[in-house]
Amino acid sequence: LNIATVKEAIRQIIVRHEVWRTVFKEVDGEPMQVVCAEAKVNLYYEDIARLEASKKDERAFDISKQDSKFVFNLEDGPLVHFTLIKKSEEGHIFQINAITYLRLTCTYSHFISSINIISFKIPSAILISFIEYNAFLLHNKLK
Repeated sequence: LNIATVKEAIRQIIVRHEVWRTVFKEVDGEPMQVVCAEAKVNLYYEDIARLEASKKDERAFDISKQDSKFVFNLEDGPLVHFTLIKKSEEGHIFQINAITYLRLTCTYSHFISSINIISFKIPSAILISFIEYNAFLLHNKLK
């Protein structure tokens, strides 16, 4: 996969859909949804293809575990974080970590379909996983 192409495909989707550019700001003491003009893409990429086979799954798990602890800035965004892990020339893991708000307003299958349409086909050897950011954190940050 061409990482720049993946990042651009994600950016184009974010530009098209306001929900992916929405942040939460405090206005007059109340939390408000604000749509950002800029489409920020937060993509982490790691190539673990050269690791020993026995170490690949362990490293991929560690990356996923670390990604699940990603702290979002609700006022500045973006409220979605993407991780792409290259396990081999043919095998990748594409992970989407988003706050629950995004999960409730947009289907990830639509997102993946849009990436395929825009600029690259996700190979069948790619594993796609989703992490939902804890709604509790959103609730507490907005208090």
